[in-house]
Amino acid sequence: MLLEKAKSLPNKPGCYLMKNSDGIIIYIGKAKSLRARVTSYFKGKHSGKTAIMINQIADFDYILTDTEVESLVLELNLIKKYEPKYNILFKDDKTYPYIAITNDKIPRVKVYRTLYKQKSDQELFGPYPSVAVAKNIARLINRLFPLPKCKSFHKSKCLYFHLGQCLGYCSDDISEEKVGQYINDIRRFLRGDAAQIKKQIKTEINQLNEKLAFEDAQVLSDQLVAIERIYDEQNVEIKQVINADVFGCYVKDDYLAINALYVRYGKVINSKNYLFQIINEPVAEVEAFMHNYYDKHKIDPDLILTNAEYPNLELHTGIKIRKPARGELLKTLKISNANAKEYYEQNIENVKKQTHLIHETWQELARVVDVSSLHRAEIIDNAHLFGTSAVSGVIVYDNGYPNKNLYRKYKIKYSQTNDDYAMMREVIYRRYQKMIIEETKLPEILIVDGGIGQVNAAKEVLNELNLNIKLFGIKKDDKHKAEALINVAGEIVEVKDRKVWRLLMAMSEEVHRFTINYHEKTRNKKTLISELDDIPGIGVKRKSLLYKEFGNIKQMKAAKLEELQKILGEKAGEELYAYWHKN
Repeated sequence: MLLEKAKSLPNKPGCYLMKNSDGIIIYIGKAKSLRARVTSYFKGKHSGKTAIMINQIADFDYILTDTEVESLVLELNLIKKYEPKYNILFKDDKTYPYIAITNDKIPRVKVYRTLYKQKSDQELFGPYPSVAVAKNIARLINRLFPLPKCKSFHKSKCLYFHLGQCLGYCSDDISEEKVGQYINDIRRFLRGDAAQIKKQIKTEINQLNEKLAFEDAQVLSDQLVAIERIYDEQNVEIKQVINADVFGCYVKDDYLAINALYVRYGKVINSKNYLFQIINEPVAEVEAFMHNYYDKHKIDPDLILTNAEYPNLELHTGIKIRKPARGELLKTLKISNANAKEYYEQNIENVKKQTHLIHETWQELARVVDVSSLHRAEIIDNAHLFGTSAVSGVIVYDNGYPNKNLYRKYKIKYSQTNDDYAMMREVIYRRYQKMIIEETKLPEILIVDGGIGQVNAAKEVLNELNLNIKLFGIKKDDKHKAEALINVAGEIVEVKDRKVWRLLMAMSEEVHRFTINYHEKTRNKKTLISELDDIPGIGVKRKSLLYKEFGNIKQMKAAKLEELQKILGEKAGEELYAYWHKN
């Protein structure tokens, strides 16, 4: 029947949506010819993940588009909305850091974890392998080049001026020529020319050693090693290319390994590997991967090197995509392909075992909670300190994997913050009412991190919203350790399979970690503000300056009188110092 329906499809571009017997979308694809592509699923033999997916198809829908580019964009949007089980979902929650030279009148050097908040006219360098590496480089630049460190200048020269790390832009008229020279030196360094800055660091290390300041010299030595690792240990160079992303791949047994090399200013500065099962043709899967990748990261290299031509993706992204045939570009792509193969061979057995274990455990969890088709589970936890800084956290598991892109934090707004049940009702209502309005995919099960009281509170809201989500609680013992899974009647749900219990414990620990971390940040911020509020003469602006300079109350209290006076002025600094040292 499905084959006959597929044969009746138009021979036009569009997207198809495969559904299981429960009407849930399990796979979304695009095609130049809907008829040819969808028919291929129901003809001939299939193996691996494709065969498993096809056996679950009960029906399908389709959406026509005018062009292949439109189908590419539509496919991405549909996958983001429905998150089908068998699509490659790009859930890499790591955001690579960038270093920016800001577009201020007098530029500054800053580190950004993501590009979403960036202004288009800021000059970006990266991505770097980790936040620590980017921060070390930015810290070194700020130490060696006396650019401003403050976004809004103080009325008087701050500590950075007296440390020789700023020219005093707030009070002195510094020539644009001098600032421009600093920017050119920084720009040259970030593009890979580290010779000058390395020479400068070595000179400073020698000076510190002569002064017997060995600890400070060691800090600079560590920074020098980090620079050499990034800029010197390179065996790949593309001299005529400024910025290029290289996507090599290796396919075997329905698994696809992708290696991404980030070439910036002729040198590889970062590498990332991915490995997953595939259903579609490898070329189409790589295209879908890159489409998702650039949709999330918003990175704009000058060139993408791949093993195939992707004219539709090139048209959509505006980035030139090339399949090199010769020369150093081909050599670079071959290196990326070799990296992908190496990653496959080193990790495939573990990935297969882990995939099988996760699938098996997830299916058993579905049986335990009596859900015929389990795709999404959510778990909620609350945190507060004697009714203060009350927050909640929600984590999401999709088909056995944590989906960190969907984790959410909530500040308690309306409930009494010493009432756990009221907090639970508030968060569940806010969360699921919004999901209903936005027609977001709902979970099949909801687990509250607590006993029958929390379960009953959640049940009230789900009934009010008329939601058919199965509800459970994780009951704790006197030591706040999980001891049982309970249902809405307060009855213990028997979990015989240790793998399922370990999964439930992992989910409980994850939501607790996520919520507690958010609670601590909220509480620390509130504590900082409230303690400063009690100090006469410290207003909003001075609070901001103190927090920006020292980060926390402990560092403020440890500051010397002169340091406080440089930031707040002579009188206010003396008063604050006296306030904290009056005993």
